[in-house]
Amino acid sequence: MVGSEETNFDDSNFSKDKTRVSKVILYSGRILDALQFVYDDDKPAPHRGGDGGQISSLTLGPNEYIVEISGSTGKDPFASVSSTIGAMTITTNKGRSVSAGMGSGFSPQTPFSYKAAASKQIFALKGRYYLSGMDFFISSVEVARETDGVQLNFDDSDFARDKKRVSQISLRSGRLLDGLQFVYDDNKAASSHGGDGGHESTLALAPSEYIVEVSGSIGKDPFATQALTVGALTIKTNKGRSISAGMGSAFGPQTPFSYKADDGKQIFALKGQNYAAGKDCFISSLEVGMVKGVEKPL
Repeated sequence: MVGSEETNFDDSNFSKDKTRVSKVILYSGRILDALQFVYDDDKPAPHRGGDGGQISSLTLGPNEYIVEISGSTGKDPFASVSSTIGAMTITTNKGRSVSAGMGSGFSPQTPFSYKAAASKQIFALKGRYYLSGMDFFISSVEVARETDGVQLNFDDSDFARDKKRVSQISLRSGRLLDGLQFVYDDNKAASSHGGDGGHESTLALAPSEYIVEVSGSIGKDPFATQALTVGALTIKTNKGRSISAGMGSAFGPQTPFSYKADDGKQIFALKGQNYAAGKDCFISSLEVGMVKGVEKPL
């Protein structure tokens, strides 16, 4: 094929029903040959560009998302098109990145940089790629869509289903609830939800002790994110003991919540949502995921 053919792309529509970018794939050698985002672990967006170059990829963690895209464009003397992307770097809220292209053959080079607004993530790209002869090149890239920070559901019900008792509760907090974790049967820890900020407090339950009430409040924390976060949480046992986390004092207005187990029942697992904003992760909602009967001693 002689000459070049230009194609526009925009992944906004493809990404609209997706919850997170789980992987970034870049193809490059001297320049950026192609790029592709994978959503929700197994839903790849269309491959944009060609199949030349080496593959570089970055798999994002559950609370990780894209906050910056940067690079440079210029005239590649070895390509017949007027402009190609010579180098590109995609950076996440965790400070990790994936890069492609050398950019060293471009003179002059024009840098570009797109940074997500506070508590936002770069969720989809748009741009152009060229078919020049037998080769594809990415000629321009920009942000097509930003969304709020990553919000992921969690539910410990499945993990807890074959367990006998909650043996320990761990909460992390400062001004608000940063994270939580239940331990079952003395040494079987469920997943830790939220982030690792704040100070940790724990409550070890006695063999005949179990959870009967979970209460707290939710509101918008002006110092963290405009999303809802759990500002205060208290978990009580049948022995009258409790563990609390978060101050909730910076929230206005706050919405209280309370879940109490019926007589002869215990709260055995929680469910809710993690909200990742910047480098921090918070609990944005919480409710009871599983209630089970209390085993009477023989």
